[in-house]
Amino acid sequence: MSASIHCIRFARAAGLAVLVACDGPTEPRLEADPDIRALVTGSAAQSLDAAGHFPPESDVDLVYEGQPVVSASRARTLAVAFVKSFGPVFVNGWVQERGSVIDLEALTPSDRVYVVRAPYGQVPDVGCHAAYRRLFGSFYLTRFEEGTTPEVRLAVSAQTTGYDVTSSGNLVSPAETGSDFEHDGIPAIATTYGVLSPEQAVALGASATGRRVATVPRLYSRGALFSVTLALWRLTFDAPIQVTTVGGSRWPPATCSWHQVFRRATTWPSSHSRSQ
Repeated sequence: MSASIHCIRFARAAGLAVLVACDGPTEPRLEADPDIRALVTGSAAQSLDAAGHFPPESDVDLVYEGQPVVSASRARTLAVAFVKSFGPVFVNGWVQERGSVIDLEALTPSDRVYVVRAPYGQVPDVGCHAAYRRLFGSFYLTRFEEGTTPEVRLAVSAQTTGYDVTSSGNLVSPAETGSDFEHDGIPAIATTYGVLSPEQAVALGASATGRRVATVPRLYSRGALFSVTLALWRLTFDAPIQVTTVGGSRWPPATCSWHQVFRRATTWPSSHSRSQ
């Protein structure tokens, strides 16, 4: 028997449900650090650490990307250097998106760095500018926080092999730049654009469907027309689910669904910055 989800439909592809928001009576209350041990099974359950969290994901697959890539650790270092070098330039935009003051000196990078997989195959080697390859490639996504409060989200292309960092921590750009970093301020009103962790995505999906998640959530970008910061968590359940849109339409039952890193989004921010 399929569970029914009443959600706003954003898109549909290959029978996979894309869930942008669950604002109806089925919307669960999301905790900051939900206990999901009873909500997972299979490889997802086996992957949890002693605290009930998914472990850090491995680096972007070189074979999948088809280009030299940096590690997650290196991407985090480049993200820190980006904030140091260009934070003063972009902070006004981040403050506007966040709706609250941001103290650059108080920001520290999150321990978690997520791999955001591209929904494309390898870009053919046709002599195009490196920025185009990065645009269609994978990214690493992390957050900058003041204390435990996330304030800025920053994505680093996995193909930023040409960047360096000086001894003083500033970013050194290569000759060919573009599609290297994407960033935005995280709105202070969490119920509007609260960032979902993989554990929160599991809690949301399990609560909405009554099913358990069977595989480790993976983060995918929506494609080159969208900022990487609007990536989707892919969840695979232990049984098919029936998705019903707010308009009453039903999709064929499927075992996969996609959860946005923002919950309860009814409008997009005015800008999602691409830089460098």
